[in-house]
Amino acid sequence: MHQSARFQSMSAVDFVLEQFRAMVANSELGQGDLLPSESVLSERLGVSRGSVREAMKILSAFGIIEIKRGNGTYLSEHLGDSILDPLLLSLLIDSKDTRAMAEFREGIETSVVRLAVRHAKPDDVKALHTVIDSMKALLQEDDAAPEIRAEWGRADLAFHQALGAATHNPLMVKLYAFIMRFFESTIENTYAVPQNGQQAVPLHENILLAIEKKDQTAAAAAAVESIKAWERIYYERETRHDR
Repeated sequence: MHQSARFQSMSAVDFVLEQFRAMVANSELGQGDLLPSESVLSERLGVSRGSVREAMKILSAFGIIEIKRGNGTYLSEHLGDSILDPLLLSLLIDSKDTRAMAEFREGIETSVVRLAVRHAKPDDVKALHTVIDSMKALLQEDDAAPEIRAEWGRADLAFHQALGAATHNPLMVKLYAFIMRFFESTIENTYAVPQNGQQAVPLHENILLAIEKKDQTAAAAAAVESIKAWERIYYERETRHDR
């Protein structure tokens, strides 16, 4: 298969991502399926193996595929509908720049926390405290266990869900939930290094404390600090994978 006129404006990597989405949408690939090799995909799509490899790196970073060393590459068994969503795909295609991703998160999340400061009710603050307490409880667990890494990811995302709810703005709640779907796998991957959980607690707690104090400036600064930590971890992870 070679690129049609419709895809002429796409880069080769973007073309591979779009074709991958089409294979999932057309049920050519299902959850847990083994993907064709790089050479097979390269020949089938009419692009270089380097372009296929770069696309696979992007899909792997977002948890859409799982690379099992010595055993091939598989479509994630936990895949939702994100790869089928055209808007999420367009974000995925533009996600190669770590700085751009961090700036995007910063723009959204500083707005979210400012609204949370303005509109959070006691029940919202209680919900955020509950998530922080669950994070603190995880610090007492064996952080080397794979299931604990998954628990950390769920707790982190639960905090963001509660944060969105605290805005009491239905448009922001929906937008923020959508954005978190995009960042879900990169947030979960943060906890591949067990010690990062210890860092996560004060970062999230600072956001909560600023909301309790009704301090928009402090809340925005705490959100930026948290995003900077995520950016550093994500960048270091991607740099290691490039080697």
